[in-house]
Amino acid sequence: MRSAREKPFPRHPAHLPLLSAAAPYPSRGPQLRLAHGQPVNGALAYFLLYQELGVGIGWFGILFAVFQLAGALGGARAHAFSERFGAKASLFLMLLSPIFYILLGLLPSLWLLPLIPANALLWNLAYPVLLERLNLAVGSDVRATVLSLAAMAAA
Repeated sequence: MRSAREKPFPRHPAHLPLLSAAAPYPSRGPQLRLAHGQPVNGALAYFLLYQELGVGIGWFGILFAVFQLAGALGGARAHAFSERFGAKASLFLMLLSPIFYILLGLLPSLWLLPLIPANALLWNLAYPVLLERLNLAVGSDVRATVLSLAAMAAA
């Protein structure tokens, strides 16, 4: 049984230089810059859109569940899609995300709500390819830190 008190985390003097060295990696290369902050900002924007369109609070949960399930389907099929159509096709799908946001922002309509789960599906089809590219672009000395920072930036 664990106690309610955790042992203090030992401070290592090399943590800050390691983080400083790893921070620029997620932004190197055009295919890596795309991932920063999109998923969380997108989900918050969707909630604001639902509110603007007068969607009832009960539907927020249903729409979010559909969004999550579409994303899970995209993630589950990412490898097969990449094998069949190639990594560049997967990364191209990420370029549709801004187009979806622009359409939803300029033409807010209930008829465009299917773009939201479509965006999650397409994004998650491409995200594993992006992570693989990031993994290959980073040296093993800072890889874990870079992947952690990229995950925090995307979350």
